[in-house]
Amino acid sequence: MATTSLVRTTEPGTAELGIMTEDPWQNRGLGTMLAQYARAQARTFGCSLMTVMTGSDNVRMLKIMKTLGAARPAIHSSTVDLTVSVE
Repeated sequence: MATTSLVRTTEPGTAELGIMTEDPWQNRGLGTMLAQYARAQARTFGCSLMTVMTGSDNVRMLKIMKTLGAARPAIHSSTVDLTVSVE
C-alpha cells in the first residue's frame, strides 16, 4: 500500500519527508494525506520546515509539495529539493 517517513536532518528545525505508494494505490490522494499528516507530526516534533528530495520528473511528488505550499523549483538536474513551512 504506502509508507512514509519523517526524519530530522542535520539542519536545525528541519525534517525530511519520504513517501512510497504502490502503483495500484496512486492517484487516490493517499500521498497527499500522508504528507499532510507528516507535516502535522513535524510541528509536534518542534520542526519549522519539511524538505523533500525527489526526481525532477516525479510529477506526483511535485504536485503534493505544491499543494503544501512549496514553490516549483527551477530544474537543473535529475533531482530537486523542495521545502515547505510546517507552521
